[in-house]
Amino acid sequence: MKLSNCYYILVEIMKNSKLITLLKTFSKEEMRSFGKFIDSPYFTSGRNLKPLFTILKRHHPKFESSQLSDRRILTKLNPEEEFDKNKSAVYLRVLFSEMTKIARDFMATEVYLSNERNYERRMDLCAALRNKWLTGEALKVLDETKKILDAENKAENYYYRQIFLNWTIMSALKEKDNQLSAHEYEINNIFNIYACMFTFLKTTVNNLFVGKYRSNTRFRGFEMVESFIRSFDVEMFKRVFDDDEFESKNQVLYNYYLIKSRLDENDKESLLIPLELFYKFFDKVSHISKWNNFISLNNRFIGRSRMDRMYLIKANELIDFVLRNGLYDFDENVYVDLSIYATALRIKAYLLNAETLKKFINKYSGKVSPKYAPDIRIFSMAIYNFKIENFEKCLELTSKSDNFDVNYKINKYKLKMCSLFELGYYEEAHYAVLAFERFMNRKEKIGSLLKKDTLEFIEGMKKLIYYKTHEDRRKIDSESLRDLHKNTIFGDWFIKKAHDLK
Repeated sequence: MKLSNCYYILVEIMKNSKLITLLKTFSKEEMRSFGKFIDSPYFTSGRNLKPLFTILKRHHPKFESSQLSDRRILTKLNPEEEFDKNKSAVYLRVLFSEMTKIARDFMATEVYLSNERNYERRMDLCAALRNKWLTGEALKVLDETKKILDAENKAENYYYRQIFLNWTIMSALKEKDNQLSAHEYEINNIFNIYACMFTFLKTTVNNLFVGKYRSNTRFRGFEMVESFIRSFDVEMFKRVFDDDEFESKNQVLYNYYLIKSRLDENDKESLLIPLELFYKFFDKVSHISKWNNFISLNNRFIGRSRMDRMYLIKANELIDFVLRNGLYDFDENVYVDLSIYATALRIKAYLLNAETLKKFINKYSGKVSPKYAPDIRIFSMAIYNFKIENFEKCLELTSKSDNFDVNYKINKYKLKMCSLFELGYYEEAHYAVLAFERFMNRKEKIGSLLKKDTLEFIEGMKKLIYYKTHEDRRKIDSESLRDLHKNTIFGDWFIKKAHDLK
């Protein structure tokens, strides 16, 4: 087989290779470590893959076909043999297949040896010691593991790990014929099972509700969740289990009440209790747990904001708490989440006076990603100017282009239409409303609730424009405007316009 043909075989293999897909993701440091991994006879007991690795390393990280111009590649792999026409392609594919397996083993080993996997390494060591009937040594490792696990701020998988850890300790103690101590760990595991279950149920129930709203489907098994939550004896749980320095019991109760509030939208108490519990255990959990619990709680308050102004007040209180207590005190390369900033802006625009709102904008609008910071500043000041009724400035700001997705554009368009109306540009407002309506009807990926809410806003604008441009005003139902966009700056604006219609 001609060397040129072999070269093109290699090019084709490289273009479609799983190995190349993996190696493209490796950093320079990982490529160096992978080379050492391949050198180890413990991990690579088959063919010598070092020559192939040496060749491939030259083309890292792009592995472009045009770079593979060295026609001696194949001869370097096996200089003492001539390539047989029928065997060369198979030979190359076998080499690539073997190195793909080694690359996957390397990736798994890197993860296993990282600090994040310290728990798994210790549990595997314990299993190895018990297999050698070194139960005493295994118990020492388990005791150290438990101390390490308790010393860390609790991540989402903490209770799951505790269940497995306690089961392993129980089993090891029984091997040592220490039944009484094993029983104590079994009792502890009852708490861990409840804690783990409520942690997973909180996420599951939330996802089921999101799916229900999107597809109007009641999912199979949902009745079992409702039945379990309703039958759970929360008072007995409080009596049986003591709290600890990590506020573990309060974290479990937080998840329970948050689930309960999801199942009954009219249950105010079940949503207010988690807020107080969150304040109690905030300093006891990891940063990611703080963030996840904050998002869950904040979304619940925002979801109920149209029902009662009180929920917005509590959401604002929650946002101020996490800002005050350092949830956003990251390093300089991490920015305030854009959606959280926008939510906070919307709440504060409704609840705060104009000057306090402006202070919030000045302090936090520059802390979002530089990609969005200029646009979010313009959007924020448009809201501020709308609030102080400087509609000319608001119109100017909302007419600027931006990089926002459709959710932000919707609020921007609303500000623009309201400003056109306030400035007496009724014809322009009319055409802007019609264009906005066409825009909304074309967008299929907008959530059904947001779409419904926005189309109601459009109908309200049509009524107001009709009022200003027609003499027959008796056809206008001014009271219907009072129910639009409740507990928002737009809702207050519609109430004022409804009052003008009388």
